[in-house]
Amino acid sequence: GFIKSCSEDRDFFFSFRDAENQANDLALGDEVQFEVVKSTRGKGDYNAVRVVKVAPGTVQWDDVTEAVLTGVVIKEAKRPRDDSRRRHSSHFARSDPERTGKIQVIVEDAATAAPQEGDPKLPTAKATTFSFGPADMGAADKEAAGGGKKKSARLGDLCTFRVATFKRLQSKHAAHVVVTKT
Repeated sequence: GFIKSCSEDRDFFFSFRDAENQANDLALGDEVQFEVVKSTRGKGDYNAVRVVKVAPGTVQWDDVTEAVLTGVVIKEAKRPRDDSRRRHSSHFARSDPERTGKIQVIVEDAATAAPQEGDPKLPTAKATTFSFGPADMGAADKEAAGGGKKKSARLGDLCTFRVATFKRLQSKHAAHVVVTKT
């Protein structure tokens, strides 16, 4: 099989005999931990070995800043189609442009969001919009909805969010989105 790396823009081949768990315990979409070794087949390829299944939520696809920005929803995010791989990562929900929402940073926050002390994770004043998907909605919105489904960010809603960098591609997006005013 193949493992999609969360930190590099590549996939790694692995053989089920290199899995520490029983091979039958691994399923498409499971999160795993592994070591990388040079392939014995040449061509500069690398393989995954000592593959171990880990608890859901262990693998982090994004680096998230601590800074909280304020913005307004300028395009609503649509729920992903029923595709299991889209449910495992907010990145996959944002990879479909027709389903991706957009948040525009409110100008006062764009100025304060300029990189300070060389923090490359924060946006510059020029980067005033960020994409987001339904999976990027914060836990506070789920609580506000009575513990049920997360609230959706609607066109014109004010919200707070953090900037996340998708490690695999170094692209930035809104994460931990919380609607503050509808």
